[in-house]
Parts: sequence; structure tokens; C-alpha cells
Amino acid sequence: MARNLTLYNVLKDAAFVLPRIDADGLHETEELTFDPPDDIVLDDGDVRYWPVLSYRADPSNGADDVKLTVSVRDNSGATREASSFTLGGTVSRAVFEAVKPSHLHSGRSKIIFSTDASHGSGEVAVSDVIVWFTRRVSSWG
Repeated sequence: MARNLTLYNVLKDAAFVLPRIDADGLHETEELTFDPPDDIVLDDGDVRYWPVLSYRADPSNGADDVKLTVSVRDNSGATREASSFTLGGTVSRAVFEAVKPSHLHSGRSKIIFSTDASHGSGEVAVSDVIVWFTRRVSSWG
């Protein structure tokens, strides 16, 4: 009898800052790769099994109305917004966003964090990026 098991995949533990400027210029996006297993449960009809994207967003350097958008790009190239909100001040947020299963597919997906430099000022440090998901398993132990 098949059963379901909830697992997670840590995509990034250390923080990355957006927007940032380095030798390559201005960076307003950070892309992380998620390779779901073949037996991931992707059922739009049952929210109990929807994947969850969690991360920490920490505004810094005088952040004022910094817009942070998180999108998912599946292996077909389709990109869909998972969450978007505006940050300011110094209060960190822990975010847990249910992601519609049709936004992910078996095979490589990209989780894209982006800021809009024309919207607000300051920076956002993002860390502790985790995807929680359900797998089908044929038996226990």
C-alpha cells in the first residue's frame, strides 16, 4: 500500500542580499535550483499535499518599501509568482508559502528571488530557503 511522507530540501542556508552590486554590475535576482524526486506528489486538488516554500527575509541598510517577489520557473520555462510583498524597517520575517503543485514539475525547477530597485530603497537578506514536499513511498521500513 502506498503512503505519503513529507520531506524537505534545503536550497540555501547562508544569506544572500538583494539588490546587490558587485564587479558584474547590479543584481536584482537570485536563482536557486530545486530537483524534486520522481515520486513527488503534485496534486492541485488536495492542498494537504501542496509543497511549501519557506525562507527568512531580513530588511537591512535602511530598507524602506523594498518589494521582494518569489517566483517558480519549471523545466518547461514557465514562470509563476509564488509570493510578493513589501518590506521595510528592521523586522525580519519567516515566510511559509504554499506553492501550487502545477508550478513545480518532476525535473529541475528554479526558485527565483527578485527585488525591484525602482521600488523603495535598502536591501533584503534572504536565508534559510527550504522546500517542503510530499513523496509517495511504497512501504515503511
